[in-house]
Order: sequence, then C-alpha cells, then structure tokens
Amino acid sequence: RFGNAPQAGEDPTTGGRYSVQSYLEYQGRKLVARFDAGTYVALTDALSSHDVGRGRGGIEAALRGCPVP
Repeated sequence: RFGNAPQAGEDPTTGGRYSVQSYLEYQGRKLVARFDAGTYVALTDALSSHDVGRGRGGIEAALRGCPVP
C-alpha cells in the first residue's frame, strides 16, 4: 500500500518520514486518545489468566466442540 513513498513534502534522506511512518504515527495518536492504559492492563491480565478448559473437561474437550474448516 505504501511502498517506499515519502510523506508529501518530506525527504526521508534528510530527516523526513516515509508515508508508512506518518500513517503509523497517526494511528498511534488515535489509539492513545481513545484507549485507557488501565483497560489494556485489565484485558491483558484477563487473557493471561483465562483457562478455556476450566469447567469444560480440559482444553482438549473444550476444543473438540470447535469446528475446524
């Protein structure tokens, strides 16, 4: 999508950015503005401590019910 294109009006060889850098910086600013760091920590902890097999006869039994195309 971006290839090697420099950001409009900038020269990457003299400190300017490539288009992809500009896009990633923009997306990062949007994420920081709308996403609370505490929420990220809570979600990460929840994902790390979740046991899909708990109460389902173990992981293998739980995954047996998941169809795989």
